[in-house]
Amino acid sequence: MIRGDFAQAEKFIRRLDPQERETLRKICADIQETEYRFLDAASREMDQCYSGCRGLCCRNINLDAIITEVDCVYIRTIEPSMREAIDSCLRRETMFPADCIFLRNGEGPCIFPAASRPKVCLNTFCTDTTPIRREMRLLSSRFGRLSRFMFFCKMKMFIRSIRRSFC
Repeated sequence: MIRGDFAQAEKFIRRLDPQERETLRKICADIQETEYRFLDAASREMDQCYSGCRGLCCRNINLDAIITEVDCVYIRTIEPSMREAIDSCLRRETMFPADCIFLRNGEGPCIFPAASRPKVCLNTFCTDTTPIRREMRLLSSRFGRLSRFMFFCKMKMFIRSIRRSFC
């Protein structure tokens, strides 16, 4: 369940030292800036999504396959003021939700600001994405950087915990 990913994200962020937190903030700010550029380049595709399918991609989904712990860390870092709204959605999560739990009033639009959304939510279109392929790759690479940062931080945290248990 996605609630667990958000809990893991919270735990990860809490365990970071001040320097790691600052690096995380910078990585997330870079992702958000890339999302702004992506949205600008993909405005035609986004308009088609909103006017055409009207959020069909947010219906009958497996949320765990769409939103990862990396996305949760990104959202918690870049949008700390959304904590209450996110937690409210997480409390309504069921074992097998049909629609995304982050749709406002269960119908939409998404509660997340346009440039603060999970990677898959921005990179998924029901139209031809050839014109924005470069921007999609750039966005994926920025999320990849966050994923690598998290991996290395978790390894450092693991090593620190081992050292503490032997010292």
